[in-house]
Amino acid sequence: MTLLQLICRFGFVNDSQLDMLYSVVQHYPTRFFHPILLKWTQYSGLLQKRKKPRTITSTSVIRNVYIPTKICRIFLNDNGFVLGDDPLVAVNSHNEQAIEVVVQSLYSAMFKASAYVPYSTYLASTTGYKLLMNPEMSVEFMDSDNTTQKNRILLDPEGFRLPDTFIQKNQIWNPEVAPRNSKPAASSSVPTYSLKRHFGFIRSISTAPIDKQLSLITTSTYMSLLDGGIDSNDLSILGNNYPLLSIGNKDYLSINDNKTSSLSSKFKNTVNEKAKGAEGGAIESSYLDKESELKVSGSAIKESGKLRDRKKQSELNGFLNDSSELSNGLKDSSSGRDAHVGRKSSKSVSRADKSPKDNQFINDSQAELDKLLAGVDTNENTVTPTGANLTSKMDVSKGNNSKVTPDDTRLAPKLDKDNEIDSRMTPTGAKMVSKNKKGFIYRLSGVSSPIQITNTKDFKKNSNYSANSALMNLKLISASAASKKPVDAFRYPTANPDNLLRNINLISNPAFEPALLDTSSFKNQYKYQQYTFVADEVVSFSRNGRRQEIFVEQDNRTESNNTQIQKILNYISYALEHPQRDILLMISITDGSLSSPKVPKYTNIGRKLASLSSKFLKSYLSDENGERIFLSQMYKQANNLKIVLSGVSESQIDLTQFLLGSNYSMDYYQTIKKYVTEINKNSSQWNASLELSKEFSTIIHDPELATQPLDKLSSLNENSPAKGLWRYTDTMYASPILGTIHYRNKLSRQRYNQPIIAGDEHSLDTIIQTLELVTQANRFKDTCPPVVIYPHRERPVTAITLNQYRDLYNWLPTWRPTIPVLIQPLTGLKDNLQLHKELRWLTIQYDLDIYNYFKMGAINKFALKKHPDYGNEYVSMLKWSTNTKARSYDELHQLALKMEKKEFVDQLKLNEIPLGLFRTVLERWPKGIYDLPLIEKLPYIDLDQEQPTILEEESILNHMYAPNSVIPSSRIQLQFHNDN
Repeated sequence: MTLLQLICRFGFVNDSQLDMLYSVVQHYPTRFFHPILLKWTQYSGLLQKRKKPRTITSTSVIRNVYIPTKICRIFLNDNGFVLGDDPLVAVNSHNEQAIEVVVQSLYSAMFKASAYVPYSTYLASTTGYKLLMNPEMSVEFMDSDNTTQKNRILLDPEGFRLPDTFIQKNQIWNPEVAPRNSKPAASSSVPTYSLKRHFGFIRSISTAPIDKQLSLITTSTYMSLLDGGIDSNDLSILGNNYPLLSIGNKDYLSINDNKTSSLSSKFKNTVNEKAKGAEGGAIESSYLDKESELKVSGSAIKESGKLRDRKKQSELNGFLNDSSELSNGLKDSSSGRDAHVGRKSSKSVSRADKSPKDNQFINDSQAELDKLLAGVDTNENTVTPTGANLTSKMDVSKGNNSKVTPDDTRLAPKLDKDNEIDSRMTPTGAKMVSKNKKGFIYRLSGVSSPIQITNTKDFKKNSNYSANSALMNLKLISASAASKKPVDAFRYPTANPDNLLRNINLISNPAFEPALLDTSSFKNQYKYQQYTFVADEVVSFSRNGRRQEIFVEQDNRTESNNTQIQKILNYISYALEHPQRDILLMISITDGSLSSPKVPKYTNIGRKLASLSSKFLKSYLSDENGERIFLSQMYKQANNLKIVLSGVSESQIDLTQFLLGSNYSMDYYQTIKKYVTEINKNSSQWNASLELSKEFSTIIHDPELATQPLDKLSSLNENSPAKGLWRYTDTMYASPILGTIHYRNKLSRQRYNQPIIAGDEHSLDTIIQTLELVTQANRFKDTCPPVVIYPHRERPVTAITLNQYRDLYNWLPTWRPTIPVLIQPLTGLKDNLQLHKELRWLTIQYDLDIYNYFKMGAINKFALKKHPDYGNEYVSMLKWSTNTKARSYDELHQLALKMEKKEFVDQLKLNEIPLGLFRTVLERWPKGIYDLPLIEKLPYIDLDQEQPTILEEESILNHMYAPNSVIPSSRIQLQFHNDN
């Protein structure tokens, strides 16, 4: 139904657009079923198939398209799906290009969320906050009682390093350069080996503060889970057996040594025998909780690779399950949707009357955690930059008789008087203060209730306290959500509710719901006679009570710059007349990424974008006195309008950012710090120091403003002269800067100041601000032209610059502070979390093909006849993964012959699967996707054209460019050598 509604709103779609929309609706990449499409396109069906025309004109669509019929619209209306009154959409190349822009954006918002919403998980306390998935970044408040700028931000540019002894033990074999048939160092798939490495890492950081440990262990656990260092057997043993974190009055996630209780000596001996020899005591009885569910699937193979005695194994599993007591009081069932739900023991029967409420709590809590894992937060974040209370949106009293509405029971904390939380948290007025002397109160992004962690002094009385903190994070990472969506349409068609590894949402964005967007035509959303424009495509939705509007104006290479400037003027006037709406205007230009009669082959349109930008900057109106009012001045007054210019191939970047409310604050800051560090490290003549602007410092010192997408922020200042995230700060500037780099020459003592711009590759705001600061630098001797910092991207993006910069400077490939610099960092292949999530999803989704490769050498018998070669390229393991040693193909082949498919695939590491095999299964995804996994080539780059360069490892030194040309491939890459 939703798919048909989307097609009706667009008017028509081609084959690839149909597949992408179907994937968005299904929440995983797939193609639409051909038999169903044949039925839909039969006579008197739901869709009319219009084939590629024999005679091609300049406006022809050169692909098959599908047009909704009158029967389809009647069918949807009868089933309660509202459609517009005007169903007519002309089938031509111009409209196809505009539809492509929106469809690609919907796909990216669903399947690339972590690339557009980075660093959104944090753990905040009274002294600062830590990014749970970025151990290199932490923010500390020097004086928590002082709301002035007496704060500092800590960033270790080298990253936290594992102890040398641990690195030597853990990384012996280099799978990237070793042939697949070579023999690696000895390895094993049994849980004790993985746990040995995991807890070895925990011991290596056991002296760090508890909140730093949480960040390090969270990152390590999740990355190990993705890469295979922690497999499903480990999750079965560890994931369900521990009290980990306390949210309100629930013990579902509690971490408190006093609550841990010993099991019978028989059970202790059984578990410790399995963990014997594991570094750090992989599984020790002091970690186990009698109240926890113990659902252990065990390993089917021994450390030697031989099959275990299944009878003995099942007896052990049964004993572990029967000796425990479920803490959640669930109904009798052999299995459940939740990853941690198993068979209920006889001891838990007395709790049957509590099961509906407790089960609802577990399901809803896990749903929030699942969104946390996907890189987005829930709608219940309540810490705001204006000093909102830390507690959830529920009415929580200070006593034990806390009253909450039925809808809020899932996370309702019952706090006693010793656990009151002050409504202060950050320097901007939201600081946390716990009156409980026995523990610390934290706030975890994405979890609406406060978190209490036992006093670290009590922890350190137990030599294994760091392992307890590790298990808390293991639960946060591995516990999957019980989604309200059908099981078969949420993660994998083959989802297994009893397998934690196969139940984690790796690919889709659970917070993105396309059904909440209105993608119908401009004529169906507006009384178009009242306006001076008619957009080619419109997407509207609501965010924090404000209407959000995306207008797409498509240029099919038929419009002049003057025509485009007139359109921009119309939208500026519209934005000024509707200040209560937030608007994105996308000027999209056909670039051949979707071939058309006008532009059959892809070409970079940097020159066209620069020409249009220059025309805009020079355009003006004259008032009644003959005074010139430039369009750029009018645009800056419209603080609710953002205008972007892009080719069709990159337009999904801007629309996806707007749909998801992207916030790159931490990304910008990380890049700035690394850039300053590289200057001091590599420049022989210059010292550099960083000073943040007042506005950016305010953002960084507020965990909500620094990490959360715009969807989660409130208290927007509608009267602010600034745009975007700056509207949540107190500023008098229309375009605040991130800060200033102060340079001092080591020999002459000459000093310079260089402003830092928060760059957006296609935005007119960045173009205007860059030009203004370049002009300002020419007037003041001690001021340098700006450095423009862009967000991290997976692939190179065309950053718009102006032709006039070419003649302003003497361009040399040598870095110096007296020229403008563009920094466009790429994530690279080596430490790309988004890529590893995609590869793990491919491994599980196409497990039969992966299994067949290791069993017979090809994905199936038909492919085997062609003697396929999947290459010798392997992905590098993530930085914080443990147990990274890879096994040879011969060893894995022997295991595949002994093990069942799912069991074998679950214990595979990503660096054991050749990239060629991943590329083979990727052929089953929809064609024509622009935001593909990084290992795949862009579909619109021909064989005779050069694909964008993807580096193995991200480094600032590889991404510094001079704006000497409007064509990205002609820009000079700057180097730190031979300083002038």
